[in-house]
Amino acid sequence: MPSNEIPKMSIGNLVVSVKSGISSYYTNGGDLVVPMVNIKDLQDGNIITRSVDKVKIKDTKLLAKNILSKDDIVVSIKGQNYKAAVAGSEHEGYAISSNLIAFTLNDRILPEIVEAYLNSPYGQRELRARASGSTMPGLNTRTLLEVAVPVPPPDKQASIAGYLRLARERRKLLDREQMILEQLKNTIIGDVME
Repeated sequence: MPSNEIPKMSIGNLVVSVKSGISSYYTNGGDLVVPMVNIKDLQDGNIITRSVDKVKIKDTKLLAKNILSKDDIVVSIKGQNYKAAVAGSEHEGYAISSNLIAFTLNDRILPEIVEAYLNSPYGQRELRARASGSTMPGLNTRTLLEVAVPVPPPDKQASIAGYLRLARERRKLLDREQMILEQLKNTIIGDVME
C-alpha cells in the first residue's frame, strides 16, 4: 500500500454496539411516549428533530438497549438511496424505526467520518452493491457491518470532522433561514388575503 493511501476497516471492526429499530409490534398498545426517528428524519447527515414523530410504545428491555446515544450513527436500511446521520445530544433517548439501524463506534474513528463516507457516492455505491431484494432493496445488519470505510490517522480525522461540523452548522443555518423566509412569505400572503 502506498504511504499516502488511507487504510480501510469494516464497520464491524469499528463498532461497540449495534441498535436495532423498533418494529410496529412494540408500538401497539404501549403507554410510553418516545420520539421515533424514521427515514424521513434523516437529511444531509442530520436527524431533523422537528420532523421526528412521537409514538406510544411498549416499555421493554428491547427498547432500553436500542435507544440512541450522542454520536451514534443512524443508517437507513431500506430503499433505493441509503441515508446516514450522526445523533446529537438532543437525540439521546430517541428510538429508531425498523427501517433503521444505529451503531456506537469505538475510539478508532470519529462518527462524522463514517457518516460522510456512507452518504458519499463511494459509500452509496458500496451500500447498493450489498443490498438485496428486487422490489424494495434492503440491507441487514451483517452486510452493513461488512462495509469497509477509510480510517485516516487521528489528526487528519480531527481536521476532516471539524470541517464537516462547520459545513453541517452552515447547512442548519441555511435551513433555518429558508424556514423563516417561508413563514414570512406565508404571513404576508395571509395578510393580503384577509
